[in-house]
Amino acid sequence: MFGMNLFDECVELIKQWKPQQKYSTEEDYKKDLRDFLFKSLNRESPFYGKRSINVKEEVGRSLCDIAIGREVGIEIKFGKNGKIKQGEIDRLKGQVERHRIDYQGGIIVVLVGDVDDYSFEDIRENLNRLYYLINRDFGFGLNIFNLRLINKSHSKKESIKSQDTYGLGNSIKDLF
Repeated sequence: MFGMNLFDECVELIKQWKPQQKYSTEEDYKKDLRDFLFKSLNRESPFYGKRSINVKEEVGRSLCDIAIGREVGIEIKFGKNGKIKQGEIDRLKGQVERHRIDYQGGIIVVLVGDVDDYSFEDIRENLNRLYYLINRDFGFGLNIFNLRLINKSHSKKESIKSQDTYGLGNSIKDLF
């Protein structure tokens, strides 16, 4: 993926990722995604040659689920029976706020398992607000904190039309 920064490359790869199967735990999705990203990012290419990008599962409450070097953090949220609990959604906001210091390239939130449209929209709206609050003082696109939400759940919406809640044009629409 020549010409992309590492964050954008990870976003595109996650969009392409197809889990090996439907798993019953977040942990299994995490391992599947980690393996896919490791193989994809370290594949020899005519543009990069042989790369050595560290892709690892992070351990501890203060780190993302998967780290791409120290640049990109990936937070995975697992839905069961269509829902992600409200406590998990609230916790996600705090996690992203905390992680943004550790992962300068940005954070990607990936929904897996079974997530209904209501949970998806709740998470999208909360992350939209957080994105705006984090970036409101960075005019003209300088030093913008990258944040993306990717829905890889079994019950995902095929087409999501984001609302321009804060009147910021395409910057918000393109994120989620």
